[in-house]
Amino acid sequence: MSSFTKLDMPLASFSRSAVVRANINQFSHRPFLQCDVVFGSPRSGCSGTGICKIADGGGLGAVMLKKTCRLAPALFTADGNTLTMTFSREFLCPHLLKHHFRHGFLKVEDTCLMPEHIATQLGLSHNAILPGQYQVAELNGGYRIIFPL
Repeated sequence: MSSFTKLDMPLASFSRSAVVRANINQFSHRPFLQCDVVFGSPRSGCSGTGICKIADGGGLGAVMLKKTCRLAPALFTADGNTLTMTFSREFLCPHLLKHHFRHGFLKVEDTCLMPEHIATQLGLSHNAILPGQYQVAELNGGYRIIFPL
C-alpha cells in the first residue's frame, strides 16, 4: 500500500497529470506526498528565485497559481536524505518556467525549511533545502528537481 492511499486529501486533478501518474507508479515503493511550493526567496518576501515555502498540498495550487504565478503543486518523494520534487507542466505558469527553471537549473538563494511533519512523513532526517543550483530535469509533461538534504 502506498502513502497515496493514506493521504487525507486526494490528489484531485493533479493526479490526472500523466507525469504525476508516472511518478506515482515509479516511486510507489517510497513515501510520497502532494505539496504546494511557493517560489521565491524567504528573505525577500517570496520574491526573487528559489523556494520560499512548502505547504501541505490542499489542492489550492492550481487556483492560487492563476492569482500569484508563484505557487505550484508538486509530488514529493524521498529516498534517504534526498528529496525529489516533480512538477506537471500544466500547473506551471510561463513566468515560473522562465524565471525559476531557466537554463535547466533552479537557483536557491536562501535556505528553505520544509515543515517538520512533511519531512517526517517522507522519512527524511533533515528538513532544509540549502542554497545552491539544482538541476531541473525535463520529463515528458513535467520537470523533476532532486535536492540532497
